Order: sequence, then C-alpha cells, then structure tokens
Amino acid sequence: MLRSLVGSEMCIRDSLKKALGKYPLPVDDIEDIMKKRDGKHYQLACSTMFQVLHPNGPDFTVEHPNKYFNESYKYDTRKIHANSGRKGPSSSAPRGSQESFTPRDKIHH
Repeated sequence: MLRSLVGSEMCIRDSLKKALGKYPLPVDDIEDIMKKRDGKHYQLACSTMFQVLHPNGPDFTVEHPNKYFNESYKYDTRKIHANSGRKGPSSSAPRGSQESFTPRDKIHH
C-alpha cells in the first residue's frame, strides 16, 4: 500500500508527507517514515507505518503490498471479533489473497 507511494519516483516528497498526514500518525513517526523513504529503505518505511497503525500487531518486514494488506486484514478482523466478544475464524485472510506466512524465527516447534 504505502510502498506504491513511497517507491514511486514520481512521488514528490511533500505529497507523500501530506498523504501520511491523513493517517492518525504522530509527527515523530511521520518523520521516521520519511527518513527511511529518503534513505530508499522502502520496506522499513512501510513496516514502520504498519507497526504504528497496528499496535500489538505482528512484527514483520513488509516485503510486498499484499503482505501488508493480509496482515492488516487479519489484525482488523481479530480486533472486530475481540470487541464483539466472538471468537474470530482461525484463518481470516481474505478470500483469493496470497497465503500468509510465518517467518521462520516466529515458528514455534
């Protein structure tokens, strides 16, 4: 999601900063994201945005926009089910989306 904004050569820095300002992000986090973008660390910029917008969510590096979407969808689905008192589905990845994966260092044997 953010990667298309951040990685685009046509994206003017001020336009990105303005777009980020529309999210409920603290100014310090916007500056951190912009610094990572300026350093061409696009995956880290996306990952930082994900972590800020999804407190207590999974800790991972965004390597593809679909991964950002899938993890965000699962996070929101769990949050909705927790607030409603219902238990969410065991796999809440959207239909037709890429299968979510667990990084090797997060797998419990």
